[in-house]
Amino acid sequence: MKRFLNKEMEEYRNLNEAEENELRNVFKKSVKLSKIVFGDKAFHRFVAGSREDPNGYYEKKMNKGLFDIIMFGFTMYDENQIIPNSDAIREELLWMMTHEVDFINAISGSGTDSKEKTLTRFDKWLSALKEIVGTPKTEPRTFSLQYKKQLWESNPTCAICGQKIHIIDDAEVDHVEQYWRGGKTIPLNARLTHRYCNRSRPRDDIQLDTPIKVNITAPTIHISQRRSNAQYPRVVSKGERTQRQAFRIPILEALVELGGKGKTDEILEKVERKMKHILKSVDYEKLPSGVMIRWQNTAQWERYIMVQDGLLRSDSPKGIWEITEKGRKFLEDSK
Repeated sequence: MKRFLNKEMEEYRNLNEAEENELRNVFKKSVKLSKIVFGDKAFHRFVAGSREDPNGYYEKKMNKGLFDIIMFGFTMYDENQIIPNSDAIREELLWMMTHEVDFINAISGSGTDSKEKTLTRFDKWLSALKEIVGTPKTEPRTFSLQYKKQLWESNPTCAICGQKIHIIDDAEVDHVEQYWRGGKTIPLNARLTHRYCNRSRPRDDIQLDTPIKVNITAPTIHISQRRSNAQYPRVVSKGERTQRQAFRIPILEALVELGGKGKTDEILEKVERKMKHILKSVDYEKLPSGVMIRWQNTAQWERYIMVQDGLLRSDSPKGIWEITEKGRKFLEDSK
């Protein structure tokens, strides 16, 4: 380990600015994904219960072995590959920490920095990630300038506001199905927008206006698709599903009824009862995972926005929703 660290320090002590920025961005991406997937329990080992005490628990001390494999594993993937699989990744690690004997031994006990234990935990975790997410290949995030020019020259109309885009520098090619939710950087998933309109678009909204049809030959973009298009949520037309904002008041009401906080399942159960008269058939369609229904996904995204708005606590334990004083006031004012 000492020789390895010395070699790394020698190799990277004279980075140029581009190399430095690249490493910094990769590090920040891994930290961000670790927080999204594992929350405040990232890098902490979960220990299963025993016959004497069946209750499991998280160790308070950070586990260096987990830090290594989680941070490195996320460097190999892009956000749009990890985020849609967050639940599966988290559950897989929990299973490995409680059932996979070789993995448990590789992250605990003495000699965790030995070559054997290091290779074991990396091999097992990277294999698990590959099984869930697929081959590590980064999806291109942006469309080419050439493609933007073709769209603008063919029809310089903003797909969001419907107004003319007067200069090409004010145009952006937007992912119809958003990139971070698995949307591909391909012509079928592209539309031309004003920069302002694109930045103002709600980030969780996957309802689409009818794409503007243009007669162009798009450049070929090589990408690796693990799933067929049929496995992604189908594109729903505007107004076809219940709007995200409609879930705000029912969520706050449910939390107040539960005494201010509650588990995800019990909150969603109350929300469904309150909204049954407005939920539509499309809201009950299952998403590709086969686990979550569309309206439940919409409600959880509204919860995320409510946390950003300060209506729900941001430091609640994973799986717990908790109203803030600002949330209570918002609910009272809405009446």
